[in-house]
Amino acid sequence: GFYHISVKANVPIVLVKIDYKNKEVGIIHTLKPTGNMEEDFKIIQDQFKDVTGKIPENYNPKIY
Repeated sequence: GFYHISVKANVPIVLVKIDYKNKEVGIIHTLKPTGNMEEDFKIIQDQFKDVTGKIPENYNPKIY
């Protein structure tokens, strides 16, 4: 989905957080995809490691 569209359109992926624990909303990072989805997803996952969602027990750090 979003990753393939970004690569084909040559546009960056903007990572946005809604952090309930710290009551923060904002842009975390802008990622220019390299075409190596596995490595880019590792970068994306790492950007969200300190963000706490509304229901923390439902958090899944893996994106697919």
